[in-house]
Amino acid sequence: MLLAAGLVFVSTGYIQNQRPGWNVNSQFALTCAIAERGTLRINAYHEHPELETGDKALYGGHVYSDKSPVTALLGVPAFLIYKGLTTLTGAPFSYRHARYWTTWWTVGLAAAALAAMLTLLMMQRGVGSADATRLAVLWLMATPLLGYSILFFNYLPACAMATGGFMLIQPAWRGDGRIGVVRIGLGGLLLGLGAWTLNTVAFVAIVLTLVLASTPLLSRARARNRSLSSQVYEPITTHGRDYEHEHEHEHEHEEETHLIIPSLGANLLRLLPWVLGGILGAAGYFIYTYSIFGAFTSPYVHEADPFFREQMSKGFMGATRPRLLVAWLVTLHPFQGLFLWFPITALATAGLIWRLVRGERVEKAESAAALMIFAALLLFNSAYFMWWGGWSHAPRHLIPALPLMALGLVPWIRAKSPAMRWVVLAIGFAGAVMNLSAVALDPQPPPGQPQELLLEPHRIQSWPSPMLMLLRHVWWFGQTDHNWGTAMGLTGPVSLLPLILLWTIGLFVATRRHN
Repeated sequence: MLLAAGLVFVSTGYIQNQRPGWNVNSQFALTCAIAERGTLRINAYHEHPELETGDKALYGGHVYSDKSPVTALLGVPAFLIYKGLTTLTGAPFSYRHARYWTTWWTVGLAAAALAAMLTLLMMQRGVGSADATRLAVLWLMATPLLGYSILFFNYLPACAMATGGFMLIQPAWRGDGRIGVVRIGLGGLLLGLGAWTLNTVAFVAIVLTLVLASTPLLSRARARNRSLSSQVYEPITTHGRDYEHEHEHEHEHEEETHLIIPSLGANLLRLLPWVLGGILGAAGYFIYTYSIFGAFTSPYVHEADPFFREQMSKGFMGATRPRLLVAWLVTLHPFQGLFLWFPITALATAGLIWRLVRGERVEKAESAAALMIFAALLLFNSAYFMWWGGWSHAPRHLIPALPLMALGLVPWIRAKSPAMRWVVLAIGFAGAVMNLSAVALDPQPPPGQPQELLLEPHRIQSWPSPMLMLLRHVWWFGQTDHNWGTAMGLTGPVSLLPLILLWTIGLFVATRRHN
């Protein structure tokens, strides 16, 4: 777990993104406002040359970020440490450098924590520690999670919270042991916080709630053989033999584990702390909006951009009618196809389907949950007005589904054929190199089509491919953003070799000892 977390953390710090965009600046401006001025207003920052943003809400003559404040709040300690270090050393303060430092030690740490949790999840499902480490790291590096691990977005903190909540309550259907009220409540709290951090994590919370409600909570109860039920054990004497004394030593320490399936009422009662924890975690959203706007409302109601404000007021958070074409564009089409440009996700999806059909009860339950989360987010994405996610190299609205989708790699890595295991690792490694190459230039490329056309995708005759554009600029023209490799004097794709070499050592050499 530490190795996976360390490799991912170093990887997220390796690239220094220089083009953050409105979304990043909106959230980071709030971090600056809280840390430097003790306010939720970003009046002093939204037009600053290094922090300019159009993602803002206007109310009462003041300017606010229109994003959740959770990531911004998490970034305050890192920002203060950076500012303190510049004061102590006399180095010039720069918001650009502060943003990089804060992103690395906030979003990068969240990515590292997610990698550690995925490693443990794999190991709990019978994957060896070496392969579990490899899969967790490659999953972070070969999927859209990487691009949003180097940007001050709320995706990685929200995914880490949701995955932590899942880990806390998974014994409920895995039958790993008694699950206490406090643990269920903490799981709900993390999912609630995740939903406040990123609204679409609410889909994850809803699906996990359905799984908990529909799957009997199996608890292991240990009892002595003489009290397997509520009946009183009586000594049995036959033909002068006292069976109680004959087997007294045998039963003295003997315990039997058996399953107790609670009634539906008891099961629902155990959901109470889960629901209360979720409400408590999400309550910050209502407190935050009420403290600013004097009402339990969304910041988008006061959005500065009238077009965005109007679109977000339609349907459910801007989502109206699902469109099959959009679902195709974000899954298999060269424009932003998740399965096409991030092939390890296609393997994982196939693995989830295999587990759903051929797996045991526990595997069926969690695979169904992962697939339902993906289906719900895909449905939302296809109905959302800005379905392409603004400037992005990947379908970012599907990101909350990715952590649990990783469980679909388990059947392939545990296959009897050694060749299958190496095929999965090879596809993951190749996908990680390709994804790193694109992200090294910019995970937020322009979509290549005007917004007016993207709003009506059926009108577009020729689709661009942002991923291909990035790869062409990196591998053909040798363009990359600043990174630790360029600081060493390396240029173009060669500047990525130190990080790829580190992956190779970490994944294929250091982990051999764990096997």
